[in-house]
Amino acid sequence: MEQEEKQLLLTDLCARLPYGLKICVGGYICTLLDIDTEMGDKLNGETFHTVGFNKPDGKYNFCAMAEVKPYLRPMSSMTEEEKKDWYRQSKVDYDCEFKPEPTLPMEHCHLSVDWLNKKGFDYRGLIPMGLALEAKEWLYN
Repeated sequence: MEQEEKQLLLTDLCARLPYGLKICVGGYICTLLDIDTEMGDKLNGETFHTVGFNKPDGKYNFCAMAEVKPYLRPMSSMTEEEKKDWYRQSKVDYDCEFKPEPTLPMEHCHLSVDWLNKKGFDYRGLIPMGLALEAKEWLYN
């Protein structure tokens, strides 16, 4: 994993930490609990990050971030009902008759990103990059 990819994955995982993100570790579906960014690899001086998670049996464990792949939903899987909820929760100005594209005021951008993180959507394109796995529909319901 390249340094740029590590940074992108770390940014994404941190943003989703409060929402019970499901991750794949060793073939198991686990829940992300915390991220430790202060550990360093003494062999080559490169900083690495560890991820804490609950295993399926409920026990706490941790591993290197490079061993984790989040389960995310492609943006294309968003239903019409979810789009309406997203717009409503984000306070998007959306008028189909006059504006074919929704507009999001800057002061409400965080509401939109929070909603996408909570629902597990891949708005950064991590799935096509191979940094995330496509979530099954039932995983975030």
